[in-house]
Amino acid sequence: MVVTHPTDPNVRDERWIPKGSSTNGIASGWNYAGAAVRLNPNADIDAIIFENPNTYENPPGDGIKNFDEYRGILYIPAGSSTLEHERLNPYRKDLFLRADGFDDAFGDPYDEPAPDAEYPFRLGLALQIAGVDVHNTTGWGHDASADNSFYIYYRNGNITDIDSTTYLVTGAEAAWSNNWPRYEWEFKLDGDPSDAWTPIYSWIDDGAFYLDRPYTGGANGPYAIRMPLPPLNVLIVKLDKEKFGVFTAENDRQGHIYFMGASPPNPENIDGSRFWTWSTTGLGIYAKNFYGLASVLQLPLDRYFGDRPYQKSSIWDPQQGWITEDVWEPALMKLMPLRMCEDFTDERKYIDGWYDETIGTLLGNKANGLWDGDRRLPAYDEWAQIGHLNPFDVDNNGFVELPLASNPDADNSSKQFAVYDENLGTWIHPYTKAWVLMHTITHEVCHVLAGSLHSQVPKDLMYKYSNNWKREDYLSDWYRSMLYIHNQQR
Repeated sequence: MVVTHPTDPNVRDERWIPKGSSTNGIASGWNYAGAAVRLNPNADIDAIIFENPNTYENPPGDGIKNFDEYRGILYIPAGSSTLEHERLNPYRKDLFLRADGFDDAFGDPYDEPAPDAEYPFRLGLALQIAGVDVHNTTGWGHDASADNSFYIYYRNGNITDIDSTTYLVTGAEAAWSNNWPRYEWEFKLDGDPSDAWTPIYSWIDDGAFYLDRPYTGGANGPYAIRMPLPPLNVLIVKLDKEKFGVFTAENDRQGHIYFMGASPPNPENIDGSRFWTWSTTGLGIYAKNFYGLASVLQLPLDRYFGDRPYQKSSIWDPQQGWITEDVWEPALMKLMPLRMCEDFTDERKYIDGWYDETIGTLLGNKANGLWDGDRRLPAYDEWAQIGHLNPFDVDNNGFVELPLASNPDADNSSKQFAVYDENLGTWIHPYTKAWVLMHTITHEVCHVLAGSLHSQVPKDLMYKYSNNWKREDYLSDWYRSMLYIHNQQR
């Protein structure tokens, strides 16, 4: 703007509002573009943070230029009717997520979940530490959209058929483009508001596309394809309540944990070991130039915590001898080491337990016609009854330890808990279902951003084995180099 002297109109000067915006359109009062640092408004400089910057690299940028980061985003938060403004950080990549099907899904991705939420939507710290600001858009709205939602809609033509077997959707005069994003855009018929928005798997031509999963609703009529307001792209994270697992074997056993075998006690492993596996609890689909879809499978997660295939009949106590069922104490309700168990036929030979002719019958393998230790139940429908034991929760306290903890009398805290609070002097964040869910969500989101590969680094969130549940805050430099964050104008 041009200003004049208050008493002499011939004295004029030029003033830019906001201050400093004459050089790049960005105010000098912005934290990231002060008088000493003037950002190029057209540059896109967001960068991944590496532990060892000279070893790997990741292309700069997230699709939002410096000037647009300065301008920020407008949105109506979940549960509000007031439009809010947030400026972004030009040095950190911005990832926008939306949760579907979770409890307590609207909060900050890193907040503690509500105590009564069984399936809260939360993330570990791995992406934040790697230089990615994650924004939870679940429930957001916007006054620029027709219905104050956070979406714009495509409605050309009509749906002629939805195949319930192949998930193929066909339309008349729809004029769809086969290079539109996969998974980021969702489909629903307009008729019944209870129909679920369903991600689009792939585009075929101007009159056909595939859905990612079965459509729960009608088969034809008016429709809508929704997409987030540009320039933001939103990665969808779903709680899948129907799939038993990712692989055929997991479907065959309906997502239950599975007994693989046992190693009898020996001088190097005096307790013996049980080997169990569980069904895959998550799936991250990578779609290269578009965001894919992150899913967490509810049924395998429930069964990882809820399956109790070991039945308790009696417990051996070194001081009292065998404690029978009618005098159980809660503190003694735990899965005993194999050296205290016997074969279920009571024939003094190894099946679930161990017997060695050279040293005689071990404790727990007494040929008395009774079951003297724990035993496995054959039917899945018996596994959820009170009194049974989970092989991943050997001390029966409701928190899983993973199969690594085989001795219920040992200090399992290093495997059972994720964070040690120096001020409290205790371990916090036990391996509850909410914690394992959070770990799984973070893992699958990273698969969507970087692809299907796993890390060789044991402390990495993306390590190829589930060695523990306390890797949610770390990504190796190699994996950080593959993260692809984008916000493209469509």
